[in-house]
Amino acid sequence: MDDKNADYSVDGFGGADLEHGEISYAAFGARFFAYAVTSERIASRLAKLDGEVITYGPRPLASVAHVSASGTIGTASVHQTGNDPLTFQAVIPVSFDVIIRVAGAPQHFHADVRIMLMLRVCAYDTLRVFLHVRTPRADDVQVDLEARNWGASVLNAMLTIEHELRRVVAQQVQVRLDAPEIRTMREFDVAAYIDAALAD
Repeated sequence: MDDKNADYSVDGFGGADLEHGEISYAAFGARFFAYAVTSERIASRLAKLDGEVITYGPRPLASVAHVSASGTIGTASVHQTGNDPLTFQAVIPVSFDVIIRVAGAPQHFHADVRIMLMLRVCAYDTLRVFLHVRTPRADDVQVDLEARNWGASVLNAMLTIEHELRRVVAQQVQVRLDAPEIRTMREFDVAAYIDAALAD
């Protein structure tokens, strides 16, 4: 019989598990991809950033003040935003303690900062999946400053520090995401996982 005319349907092979419906290779790949890369798996990889510290200053600010700030990165929340391409948004919180010195007197404040990351999952012919992150910008960062009855000098300084925190957080988070150990965590080596699972 000519091979191209041979019957390769499931019914023609013994031992077929007919309790499960056959799907195309393309559908299998899409389902496997969606199972392998989930919000929870991405969040677990971004957890590598948990507890890292972002610092700013001390430096002059608003001509009459000096500012310094120290923030701790918290646990990211991740949700899926698209299917084809597979995209996610991650929100990473950073809790900042801010000290502003006006005329030598320290004023202590708190700022809750959130940075929004846009993520795209790409597949490569080496059977690797890589999580690409759009370079964060200052306007991807939200800053909520502790509300108080500030004097004019402190208020002017706080308006400036809000802008500076956006810039610094976007910059430093990008540096951390590009660090070799984090780039490794952004990669899913599917071939290696399969080889390990099937190893004798």
